[in-house]
Amino acid sequence: MLLNQLFEEKQKCPRTKADSCTCESLRQLSESEDTVVAQTILEHSDKVKGFVAFMQKQGPTVVRGKITGLKPGLHGLHIHEFGDLSNGCESAGAHYNPTDTTHGGLLKGHVGDLENVKADDNGIADFTIVAPRVNLRGEQSVVGRSIIIHEDEDDLGKGGDAESLKTGNAGKRLACGVIVLRNSEIKEGHTMKILDEDVALVKQEILKSINSIDPAANDPDVAKKNEEVLDKIYQILNKGMVLDRMQDVLPVTLKDEYKEDEVMRIAGSIADAPLSYQEKIAFADNLKSNNVIDANLLLTPGQYTIDQLCRNNGANKKVFDHLKTYGIGKQMKGPAEHALAILSSDISIAGKGDVTIGNTPVEVKAAIGEKRGAGGGRFGETGQVPSRQQILNTLANSPMAKVIEDFLATGQKSINIETFTNLANSVEMTPEERRKLSNNLFGQIFGNEGKLVIDEFNKPNANPDAVRKAYIQSNFNWYKASDMGGAWEVLVGISFADNSIGVLRQGSDLNKINTYKKNPAIVTTDKPQEMLYQFNPKL
Repeated sequence: MLLNQLFEEKQKCPRTKADSCTCESLRQLSESEDTVVAQTILEHSDKVKGFVAFMQKQGPTVVRGKITGLKPGLHGLHIHEFGDLSNGCESAGAHYNPTDTTHGGLLKGHVGDLENVKADDNGIADFTIVAPRVNLRGEQSVVGRSIIIHEDEDDLGKGGDAESLKTGNAGKRLACGVIVLRNSEIKEGHTMKILDEDVALVKQEILKSINSIDPAANDPDVAKKNEEVLDKIYQILNKGMVLDRMQDVLPVTLKDEYKEDEVMRIAGSIADAPLSYQEKIAFADNLKSNNVIDANLLLTPGQYTIDQLCRNNGANKKVFDHLKTYGIGKQMKGPAEHALAILSSDISIAGKGDVTIGNTPVEVKAAIGEKRGAGGGRFGETGQVPSRQQILNTLANSPMAKVIEDFLATGQKSINIETFTNLANSVEMTPEERRKLSNNLFGQIFGNEGKLVIDEFNKPNANPDAVRKAYIQSNFNWYKASDMGGAWEVLVGISFADNSIGVLRQGSDLNKINTYKKNPAIVTTDKPQEMLYQFNPKL
C-alpha cells in the first residue's frame, strides 16, 4: 500500500510539512523510554527502492538500511527538513539543519548529514550508520522529516565551492521517504527487519571499518580473527572492566557514559590498535586480569617511564597510546583520562579528581603532542593570578621601580623569575626592604603558600635558579591548597613524546623529577598563564 495511506490526518504538520503530524506522539516519548524505533520506505523512483530503519536508546541513533537500484560507488544520504513529498523528493526542503551551520559529516555539519553509503557492483547498498547527533525524541526529532538518497558522492563540505558547503555536491535526488514511528508493519515489496539490539549494529559497523583497512581481511580466517578479537575485548569490557564496575559509582550525570553501544566502540578502538593478532589476544588476556596499567605507580611520588606504567609490556603501551585521545571533552575529561579508566579496574573517572585511584583523587596533566618538551598542564588557573598591571603597580612602589622601568624600556615584554632575581640583586635594598618586596609580590601571587619562594628570595644575593625552583614549589603547593581542578591529592604529569611520567604529592617531590627548564614570568605579556609553571617531565 502507499505510504500516505498510513496517515489518518490530512492537514500538513506545521513542524515538518508532512501529511501526518507526529508532534503529539513525540511529546509523549519520555527520556526514560527504553528504545524508540522509526522507519521509512523509499519511493518516488521507478528504479531505486529500499528501506531505512532508525533506532535510539539513550545514546546515538543507529541507522540501518538497504537500498537497491543504485550505480556502484558512493552516494550521499541525508535527512531533509520536511516530510512533504507532494512534489516528489523536490518538496522535502534542504538538509535538516537546526543549528544553522554549513554542510559536513556525522560529527560536524548539518544534523541531517549522514555522509555516504556504498553500493556494490550489483547496485545494492547495505549499511549501518551510527549518528550521534540524530535524535528520535525531543524538539529536534527527525520523525516526520524525510530521508533522501542522492545520485553522487557527498564531498562532506570539502569540495571548495559554495555548493559543497550547502549540499556536498551530492547531486540529483534519486528516492525519498518520510520517517515515521514504527507502530505498524510497512510492506511495499520489501520486508523490514530491525534488530533488537543496536549493539549488534555497532559491532557490524566496527568490523567493516577494521576489515576495510586490513589488507588481509579478504581472507575469511583473518576476518574471523578480527571478529574474535572484537568479541573478546567487548565481553571483558562489558562484564568486568567498565560498565559493571563503574555503574554503581558514577553519579547520575555520568551514568550513561559507558552504555553498551559506547562499550562496543571502546572495544572497537582497542581492536583497531596497531597490534598483530597475537598481540591483541595477549592484550585481551592482560585486560581481563587487570594487568595493563600499574595504578599504584600513579600514587607514588617520583619519575617513571610510560613503559613502567604499562608494566613494561609493548602491547599494553601501544593500546594506551592508541587510546590517549579517546573521549577528550566527554564529561570535561582531558587526554589520557578515559584511557586510564578503561584500561584499569583500579581507576575510575568518577570522583573529585580527573580520575580516582582507589579512594585517591588524582589530577592528570598529559601532553600528547609529538614534540618533546611541548605542552603539559600548568599549576593553576589563569583567572586566579594577578594581572600584569597589578604586578607592575606593586613593583612601582618598591626599591626596584627604576630598574624594572629601565629593563622594560629596552623592548622586553616580560620578566621571568631568574631575570627578576638578578635585577633585584643589582639593587641596593636593606633586608627589611627586600622582605617587604617579596612578601608583597609573592604573597600577592601565592598567598600563604608563597613562603618557600619568599625565604629563598630574601637570602643575600639570592641564587636565581634556587629562587626559580622555590617559586615552582610554591606554585604547586598553592595549586593543591586551592579548589582549582577539584580536591585532588596527587598530580600526575605524562609526556607521551618523552615517554615520561612525574608523580607529585607535594612541592618538594619536584626534586625527584627531571623537567624541562621553564622560567615562569613575574611580569607577563598580558598572558596570565605565563606566571604558572607548565609541568612536563622528561627522562
